[in-house]
Amino acid sequence: MRDALKKFEEREPEVVFEWNDNPTGARGWVVINSLRGGAAGGGTRMRKGLDKREVTSLAKTMEVKFSVSGPAIGGAKSGIDFDPADPRKAEVLDRWYKAVTPLLKNYYGTGGDLNVDELHEVIPITERYGLLHPQEGVVTGHFGLDEAGKARIISQLLDVAELDSFVVEPHEEADLRMVCTEVIEFLAPLALAQGKEVALTGTSNPVLVRGNAEMLNRAIRNLAENAIRHTPPGSAVEFVVEENGTVSVLDEGPGISDEERDFIFQRFWRRGRNMAGSTGLGLPIVQRIVELHTATLTLSNRKPTGACFSIKFAPLAA
Repeated sequence: MRDALKKFEEREPEVVFEWNDNPTGARGWVVINSLRGGAAGGGTRMRKGLDKREVTSLAKTMEVKFSVSGPAIGGAKSGIDFDPADPRKAEVLDRWYKAVTPLLKNYYGTGGDLNVDELHEVIPITERYGLLHPQEGVVTGHFGLDEAGKARIISQLLDVAELDSFVVEPHEEADLRMVCTEVIEFLAPLALAQGKEVALTGTSNPVLVRGNAEMLNRAIRNLAENAIRHTPPGSAVEFVVEENGTVSVLDEGPGISDEERDFIFQRFWRRGRNMAGSTGLGLPIVQRIVELHTATLTLSNRKPTGACFSIKFAPLAA
């Protein structure tokens, strides 16, 4: 084991991109330890004194992380040696992302890290240079989808970024039963086309909870899409709404093993890499929306088979 670890640490990265910014003297590196699964991922950091060795070490750390918890891609990292307090930071980042756009377009995905903000810096700059999202390279290299499939993942990635700055206002409220009704109306054609049914049970009364109706719709829709994907033809996906502010989505699929529970909320983790429609982003979106609403998310397996995801929101006082 010790010899194997030493070989891993000493092995040269598969791709190293080096950049020098003449106007400011800033230096930068993209280190891609491997292109396992056709792509690699790792955030972009900036600090004065950073060097290639640090970036390489972080890229290898990302490789280990992805090997353990997914997704099945290589580890990478970007680093810029520049003082983030310098007023020229914005122009340095602009020139940096212009330089690395070809990598980000085809096989490398990045985001924010130390002193670099994904939502307010990375996404706007990369959009100006024609990227749909700074993770586009992972989508292109790893998933190999058609344009419609690629657009769906990019849309979910933008949802994830939006949630990082979203705030639920104290006065907002939503009818949980109405939200479920809208989700069912939207997804019923998809389920029926696959020989599956959807049903809404529980209380027939409105259930008012504290929360943003659009975000609750996204969370419940993602749970439902996941349930429809895993439940077999001839079975049903059930939505149960309770008076106490709980909504549950039940399927008749294989359930979730103890090992999988550690990974299902990781970005891009998928039980089956070739499963149609699976992006590995739906459950992370659900988890983030639940956190924003100070709600609770629980998962249990059904007998003889199936999974049950339940979200409990704070009900409004009667």
